[in-house]
Amino acid sequence: MLPYDENLNNHIDMDKKSKNILNGVTLVEMFSVALSKLEENIEAVNSLNVFPVPDGDTGTNMVLTLKSVVESAQNGTVESAGEVAKIFSKAALNGARGNSGVILYSFIKGFSLGIGDSAELNDSLFVKSLEQSKISSYKSVSKPVEGTMLTVISRIYDIASKSLSDVSGLKELLEIIVKEANKTVKETQFMLPVLEKAGVVDSGGYGLQLILEGMYQYTAGLSQFESLDVGSKVPDLSSSATSGLLDSTSSDSGFMQSGQNVDDLHNIEKDDYGYCTQFLVAGNKLDVDAIREDISKIGSSTVVIGDANNVRIHVHIEDPGAAISFMISYGVISEVSIQNMDQQHEEFRGKIPTQVNGFSIIAVAAGSGICELFRQYGVDAIVEAGQTSNPSIKQLLDAIDKVESEEVVLLPNNSNIILSANEAAKSSGKNVSVIPSKSIPQGISALLALDKEKPLELNLPSALDVIEDICVGEIAKSVRPFKIDGGAEIEKGEYLGVLNGEVVVGGKDLVRVALDLIRKGLTDSFELVSIYWSDSVGLNLAEEISKAIADNFENIDVEIFEGNQPIYDLIISME
Repeated sequence: MLPYDENLNNHIDMDKKSKNILNGVTLVEMFSVALSKLEENIEAVNSLNVFPVPDGDTGTNMVLTLKSVVESAQNGTVESAGEVAKIFSKAALNGARGNSGVILYSFIKGFSLGIGDSAELNDSLFVKSLEQSKISSYKSVSKPVEGTMLTVISRIYDIASKSLSDVSGLKELLEIIVKEANKTVKETQFMLPVLEKAGVVDSGGYGLQLILEGMYQYTAGLSQFESLDVGSKVPDLSSSATSGLLDSTSSDSGFMQSGQNVDDLHNIEKDDYGYCTQFLVAGNKLDVDAIREDISKIGSSTVVIGDANNVRIHVHIEDPGAAISFMISYGVISEVSIQNMDQQHEEFRGKIPTQVNGFSIIAVAAGSGICELFRQYGVDAIVEAGQTSNPSIKQLLDAIDKVESEEVVLLPNNSNIILSANEAAKSSGKNVSVIPSKSIPQGISALLALDKEKPLELNLPSALDVIEDICVGEIAKSVRPFKIDGGAEIEKGEYLGVLNGEVVVGGKDLVRVALDLIRKGLTDSFELVSIYWSDSVGLNLAEEISKAIADNFENIDVEIFEGNQPIYDLIISME
């Protein structure tokens, strides 16, 4: 069963007290209803992770992103729709999590650009906003893929622009938009081979459909208990409906050691720290890139984000007045915060390692053992997050800011975090290089290829090369019955072995599944198998697996590490 209601047209004919023009207060109310609609169906969105492993996070990422938007204006006192939309855009940038969250931020950013300074939002401005949302969303992805959330955004703009002259207000326009979103989400299953093979629709597209349904629900005057009941049914992901899958279908929509936690600080040897200066500039036609470049010339640790009307600046500088004086000609200065870092130095001493004259390395990781490995191998800061708890762009920016180096390497270690990492890199005033590691083993291999004694530009080619030369396997317990493509049927609670994103083996015995998985992945060129074990496995069983590998495969070295990672009982790398 797909998240699609064939009787949609009958549902959305209901009308009580419609709202065809929105001001700032009612715009907040509409987004609040949209958030509620998404939250009600969060598990349905997450379940579109057709992986029978509890790592689906698209719904969670979209809810957290949209929640940051709604909470930013929840006092409901701003009357102008345009002003509220600007608040939304800034909040979405800071709160965006995962690939779907980044695209949702881009959607909201475009929404803000379309409304501009208008006090009210009507149907024509809504169409203009959708146009900007489409442009912004496609720009947010280096290689846009159709059959995803992007396609839904594109299609709803197309139908809205064609229908504008035929509707009498926002409610009728959203009625048409919701129908098109519903139709498009259903069609995504047949736009991507991996979705068609799995018999599911795109999770991010479905999440956006729910948001649009909430918007329609509000403008149509329907109460929370008069939901459209569109797409709220959890899709059928039984073994009969799901014969094969790839990691891309379980990810967010639209794509592709002496350290401490990032809240800590350690070994700072700089004599003068100056002032941590932060403020907001409100103006007209502000050039964010040009401002970022200019501010970087007069200070360090620069972060400049925003849009043509509002720019938030963070800079470390000896004379905070110089930064404020420099920017005062651009617009109105507000929300000024100045902290004397020299005074803070003593309480910060002994906490975060830095490479002031070289480059710093930041890794995203989950599991105490995994984090400790990254520390031992030379990571300077760790953002503790992972498969089901993707970090926000703001969390990544905070980590970048807290290392003193002006050159930073960022290892996302998860395919769903790469987009957020790229957005953080673009927003930071530092020179941030994102190595697109999609797994913990890829991140560790890239880390070991980095040499802090050499310039960063000489390091990147080798780090990028090694992540392509590693085969990654993961083993977890299935949360539902599942049939391996062309193979056995796996019962709930049995082990599934995933190789480079595809389920290839399964069974009741963890040792046997591990051996079968390695047998599928090994090539003649591989010499080393590394095993990262979770708390559910323990050292004794990990050693048993290591011995079994050594007994069954010649000329292969085996290493085992305590990973303590969530979700996956074993993470296996072959290189």
